[in-house]
Amino acid sequence: DFSKIESTEQALDYEYFSLKKIATDMINIMEYQYHKNKDVKLNFVLEKDVPEFIRSDKKKLRHILMNLFSNAIKFTKKGNVTLKIKLIGEKKGLPFLKFSVTDTGVGIPDKKLDSIFGEYTQVENELQGMTKATGLGLSIVHKMVEALNGKVKVNSEVGKGTSFTFSIPVETANESDLHEVSDPYSFDELMGEKTLNILIVDDVPDNLFVLRSYLNIDRISLSLAHNVEQADFFMKEQ
Repeated sequence: DFSKIESTEQALDYEYFSLKKIATDMINIMEYQYHKNKDVKLNFVLEKDVPEFIRSDKKKLRHILMNLFSNAIKFTKKGNVTLKIKLIGEKKGLPFLKFSVTDTGVGIPDKKLDSIFGEYTQVENELQGMTKATGLGLSIVHKMVEALNGKVKVNSEVGKGTSFTFSIPVETANESDLHEVSDPYSFDELMGEKTLNILIVDDVPDNLFVLRSYLNIDRISLSLAHNVEQADFFMKEQ
């Protein structure tokens, strides 16, 4: 993702979608992926005046929220991680939405805040024994928010938690706009009375978590394999 952002100018892919749906889907995925951490509660607050249906770059917005939310969970051992979306006004006829991802985690030292969105920046906290990754997640977030004509900010206090916020302009839409661009055939219309048997093979556990969440449908029988040997076993069982 970072290489794509650096090598070419980011093209925006605008589409109509339900803001509430992508937020709840994202939280459902996170709850499944981090289900072992029972001490962290995931919350979503959508203020009443926020339009449910908007037009923006859905993929980039979802990627931004996933990165911020997974980061927050990673550095929160106990407490809450909350996504809040509110309408903060209009500019040039477009509503501006403010997104905030707030946690009750370990926090970020003041000396790290100025460079937190830099390439390969990692927050080091030896006392908490946290595992550090590539350090590209927040840099990607920063560049994607800028591509959406917004700016991301961070406020944090060590030992109390962190809040990442960004505001972006969006176009409002309604439910009929979604029907115009959605698949004309529903799952039930395509399937009839059939049941699908699906085998997914992937050696990355996180990918299997996400796919399993998306394909959690009654009439899909899903098998997940981490390697070829497991896949062969499932094929023989069928």
